Amino acid sequence: MGVLFTCKIGLIGKGIIFFSVFLFAPGIWVTGQGLSGYVRDLHAFETLPGTTIRSSDGKVLGFSDNLGFFSLPSIGDNSYSFSMVGFIQKDTILTGKETHTILLTKADYYLEEIKVRETGKDDFFNNVIKLSVNDIRSYPSLMGEKDLVKVVQTLPGVKRIVEGGSGFSVRGGGPDQNLVLLDGVPLYSYNHLFGLFSMFNTDAVKDVQFFRDALSAQYGGRASSVLSISLKDGNRRKWEGDAGIGLISSKLTLNGPLIRDKLTTMVSIRRSYLDLLLTPLMSESDRQGYHLMDVATKVNWLLSPSAQVTAGFYSSDDVYKERYERVSQDKSIYRSPVDLGWRNRVGYLRYAYAKNTFSFNTSAYISQYRFFNEESNIRELNQATTLLSRLDYSSTIRDIGINLKGQKYFGKTTLLFGGGVLSRTIQPQTVVQESEFNTADSRIQTKHNQEAHLFTEIEHRPTDKLTLNLGLRPVLWMDKNTEVRLEPRVSATYSFPKIAFRLAYFRANQFVHLLSATGGALPNDVWMTSNQHARPVVSDQVSVSAMKSLVFKQHSFHMELSVYYKGMKGVTEYANGQTVFSMLDATTEDPENLSDIMVSGKGESKGIELLIRHRSPKFNMGLSYTLSRTFYYFDGINNGDRYYPGFDRLHDFNITGSYTPGRKFALSAAFLMASASPVTLPAGIFHGLDFGFDSEYITTNEQALVNYRNNYRIEPYYRFDVSVSFHKTKKRVKRAWEISVFNASARRNPFYYYINRELVSIKDRQVRYTPARKYFVRMIPSVSYILTF
Repeated sequence: MGVLFTCKIGLIGKGIIFFSVFLFAPGIWVTGQGLSGYVRDLHAFETLPGTTIRSSDGKVLGFSDNLGFFSLPSIGDNSYSFSMVGFIQKDTILTGKETHTILLTKADYYLEEIKVRETGKDDFFNNVIKLSVNDIRSYPSLMGEKDLVKVVQTLPGVKRIVEGGSGFSVRGGGPDQNLVLLDGVPLYSYNHLFGLFSMFNTDAVKDVQFFRDALSAQYGGRASSVLSISLKDGNRRKWEGDAGIGLISSKLTLNGPLIRDKLTTMVSIRRSYLDLLLTPLMSESDRQGYHLMDVATKVNWLLSPSAQVTAGFYSSDDVYKERYERVSQDKSIYRSPVDLGWRNRVGYLRYAYAKNTFSFNTSAYISQYRFFNEESNIRELNQATTLLSRLDYSSTIRDIGINLKGQKYFGKTTLLFGGGVLSRTIQPQTVVQESEFNTADSRIQTKHNQEAHLFTEIEHRPTDKLTLNLGLRPVLWMDKNTEVRLEPRVSATYSFPKIAFRLAYFRANQFVHLLSATGGALPNDVWMTSNQHARPVVSDQVSVSAMKSLVFKQHSFHMELSVYYKGMKGVTEYANGQTVFSMLDATTEDPENLSDIMVSGKGESKGIELLIRHRSPKFNMGLSYTLSRTFYYFDGINNGDRYYPGFDRLHDFNITGSYTPGRKFALSAAFLMASASPVTLPAGIFHGLDFGFDSEYITTNEQALVNYRNNYRIEPYYRFDVSVSFHKTKKRVKRAWEISVFNASARRNPFYYYINRELVSIKDRQVRYTPARKYFVRMIPSVSYILTF
């Protein structure tokens, strides 16, 4: 109780100091028996998270954590095996109490003698799906950009929401229910080009982990899944880099030592150049331009073999600009500039310590997302400037937080514990309207709330076949009223000689909502905090999984079958007929809760998932299939009857593959297929009293009659992407040309639906209304040039 009370009254001040000392100061955590150390890349000396450690007889003893640290029991023959996808397995003998350093060598898959080790089984025990950088790079490009979110969308249980978009749904949850972490910092938006691809530059990424069930108690704040992305720390031995020129952008990533083996840095820059190329070709009176840019930088200082400090900064910007100019008869110049865009800003500082069987890290961070739209009308006459009108719209959300995490190993038991605090500020909408006569400032009330949490998780292995994981995460949510919510996390894994099973249950709470008209996580969607009307999301999920792995010479296969059920409370949607433009009108009656434009309800999702992976030196393949159904229940929608959300699809089938016959050529492809998803279309058209006709047009005084939300299903979806790359290696530089085709099948997959209004007969006053669809681009070829040095 002392911890919670201190966090409440001193969120970022004295409470944090007290919390840290109370939880981590006792010296007993630093003592203990066993072996510990770091797993690193021999070439770059970077840490390798998620490495599997086995005994000499093949039993899994543990994994390296997110910082590459491991702690193990002492075993009889002191013989250990370290393995990770993309690296050669290393067998070694470890003794003594010093901090060990295990160096793994990257596998050269063109050499036949390299032993293939399948880690699907290890992922099963670690409750995570790992994506290597090679997996992401082998996926076909979109306009020359490798997108890790596109790869995540091919996993079982994950559904695309909008054609070509980066938003995704996991096991029936909305796009806001996915916790996306960049080096442990939460992100609220992660897309470029209006959601066409994500903002993560693959050249700067070191590790990607995806959790969809059996969530660890250390993760919270979202109700469905966790996507954790780690950036490179920097090569500790020498400078290296990647450069690429694509269809719409170019990028450069450099990393290396500032002080050899002590201080490293990584800098990554990407920018599009369509605006630079097209603006000079446009007239002075009518110009449009769009550009995206992201910058990532990271500094890692190794204080000692047991301690290190890391600082990082990330920013991404998307900006659309329009400049329109005209001259009137009285020589007045009218200008109408438009600036629209969205940006992310992330910064963090982390300290990590590890010795013997104890590890600890603490971090402070800030994460901010802002969408803005600025429009003006200006008149110039005789060098005098008059502001005729100005519209300034913005929406902002910002998090400031501190996290603490410790891990202690006790023989067959591993204890994970920690906590954190978070201060969140949300300004859903601010609109400033200004003219030459007056200024009006309309805004939804800024919301401030805080969260504090503790977590404890115990992993116990009573036998070689059974692994138990018990976790509890108490969350303190501080708004007008203070609430304490408990989140239990339980999983059990039992391994038979030829097959393994896992049973898992977790509860998660979410205190923010994304109000989206499309469900696709577009940049102008609005974040809202939970309140008296829109209650926090509560998700309960139970799943049963079976897994089998086979290794045959140079080929390995991993198969996993899962069945799940998830119930959700507090799901929030726009009320019937309401959109983002309704918010300011609603502030008069309800300036804080906006209860007249949004409704809260329940949901449930159930399904069966299949994952098959094959790996070999030359050919890799992944196949996933999901059979699922998701229902929502809202009192204010469809008379309380259940209905299907826009991302519900009965069948989802994805198959990806890459073929690398040698050092000079590689081929990759992806085939995605899904059954029809629901959309809302009018059941009829209502005409006003002034309905009439003339010789040229029909009055548009019409209202659509919508009797049921998501009352229609579109046609099934399929897409085929393919890419081919040509490589050439010189002494210090590797060069590659890549040719990719997005939607090579030229399938006209709809982007959205609308009602087409066609005049049949003016004389007989006949109008035909038919559903019509706007298609995404049918086929997008692209060429990119890549240098690695």
